[in-house]
Amino acid sequence: MIPGIMGIFFKPLGWIICICVTTSTLTAISLTPMLCSKFLKLRDKEEDANYKKFSFYNWSQKWLVKLDAFYEKVIRWVLFHKTITVVSMVALFVGSIFLIRFLHTEFFPQNDQSSLSIYAKMQQGQRVEVTKEVTMRVDSVL
Repeated sequence: MIPGIMGIFFKPLGWIICICVTTSTLTAISLTPMLCSKFLKLRDKEEDANYKKFSFYNWSQKWLVKLDAFYEKVIRWVLFHKTITVVSMVALFVGSIFLIRFLHTEFFPQNDQSSLSIYAKMQQGQRVEVTKEVTMRVDSVL
């Protein structure tokens, strides 16, 4: 267990990550293949010709083809201009490191719990009056 404010932050985060990973795994194993079998059915040429003119598939297919063409252009440019790409990414990384000084906050501020613990070991069987006297001397020092 992590004590203090860090423990307060990270305990729920750990639980959420475990729940999300478990749910995602169950969905990937069970729900996604079932939905794919329902939505992605093969059609004959005749059936495809009779398919509705406006459908989500036809509408989304146009946008996906455009997105694919744009992505292909970007990838080709990046592969052709490797030096420019690497230099610009290194410059962006170094520039972001220099911007850290403008952050006027900390990710985890100092934790002040305003408590102090003092342990005084006494002999076994000590009288209460002597113990009270020792605690009063410790209290006067603080």
